[in-house]
Amino acid sequence: YEADAQMTFLAVSRQVDAVITEDSDLIPFGCPRIIFKMDKFGQGVQFQYSMLQKNKELNFEGFNRQMLLEMCILSGCDYLPSLPGS
Repeated sequence: YEADAQMTFLAVSRQVDAVITEDSDLIPFGCPRIIFKMDKFGQGVQFQYSMLQKNKELNFEGFNRQMLLEMCILSGCDYLPSLPGS
């Protein structure tokens, strides 16, 4: 089973400082700090939900949590078929 919602809860309730994972499934749950693809040297890529508006590659200005969730679902998820051609 997947524990994305539970791990996000631990982060939101400040029981952990960050969640380490291999994929981006925690983003739509609103996980505040995620470390992706950590290697054996402790190096990884950090994502901070609070910094999403400052992303230079994609413009998320004006996005709220619901809009981000819907964008993630439309981009493809484990629970629904992806849109054709995506």
